[in-house]
Amino acid sequence: MPSGITDEWRARARQFTEAWYGRHIDAPIFAGRCEGEWSKGAAVADSVNAAGRSASVYVLADADSVLHNPDDLKTAIARVVEGEAQWAVPHRRVYRLNAKESQRLADDPKATARLGWTCRPMYYAVPGGGITVVSREAFEAVGGIDARFVGWGGEDLVFGWALDTLVGERWDGDGQLVHLWHPHPAPNLRGSPASEDLVASYRSARGVRRRMQAVVDGDRWWPAEPLPALVRFRMTANRDTIRLASGEVVRFKQGTFETADPDVVEQLRTYQIVREEALR
Repeated sequence: MPSGITDEWRARARQFTEAWYGRHIDAPIFAGRCEGEWSKGAAVADSVNAAGRSASVYVLADADSVLHNPDDLKTAIARVVEGEAQWAVPHRRVYRLNAKESQRLADDPKATARLGWTCRPMYYAVPGGGITVVSREAFEAVGGIDARFVGWGGEDLVFGWALDTLVGERWDGDGQLVHLWHPHPAPNLRGSPASEDLVASYRSARGVRRRMQAVVDGDRWWPAEPLPALVRFRMTANRDTIRLASGEVVRFKQGTFETADPDVVEQLRTYQIVREEALR
C-alpha cells in the first residue's frame, strides 16, 4: 500500500483503508514510501521488499481506495492463490466519493460507503490501477510498477499492459471500487511530458512480448528479423481491418492478410475473429 500522504484528506483516507483491511483481510499491511518526488512504483517496491520473499501473492492497493464488498477482494485473492490466474482485478466499476461522504467514512470507519455520493460519474476500471492482486512471479516478470513514472499518471495503465503482454492469465471480477476524495494532483488528467512519452513506449509494445520486455528493461527495441516464410490469416468477421494492441492497422484484402513480421503474427494469433491458414 503506497502512502504518498501529502494532505489531511489523504491521511484520513489512509486511516480508513488500513482499518478496512484490518477488519476484512487476514494479512499484514506494508505501507511503502519513497525518497524525493513521489513515485508509486518506488513506494510499491518498498512495501514488497518489506513483505519479503515469503509472500507468494501481493495485494497492491492504493491508500485511498477499498472495495464496497470485501468478498470481491477475497475472491480475487483466492483465484491467484489457487493458481487459476497469475493476476486479478477484483473491481470493474469505480466510484469517486465526494468530500462530504469521504468525511463521513473518516468519522465512522465501520460505515459502508453510499455509492450515489460521488464527485464524478461512475467509470470503468483500468486493469493495473486501484487494487490489483498479483503473484510474486508475475510481479517480478514485469519488474513491478515502473518507478520511472514520477508524480501523477501513467504507471497504473502501463502496469496492466505489461502484465497482459508478459504474463497474461488475468481474472476479472465485477466489484465496485470506492475511492475516497482528496485534492487531485492533475486536474487535466494528464501526467508529465516524460510520463506521457513513457506511456507511448509501452503502448507501442502492447501485445508483443519482445518489445514489452525491452521497454520494461529500459532498452530500445528494434524491428524483428522477418520469418523465413509468410504466414496467412483469414478474417472471419464482417470487417477488413484490425487495429492491433500495438497500434498498427492490419488490412485484409479479399479476406486474407499475409506477413513475415513475427510481431504482427504474435498479435494476430490472439484474435478470435481471424484464423491462421496454410499457404498453398
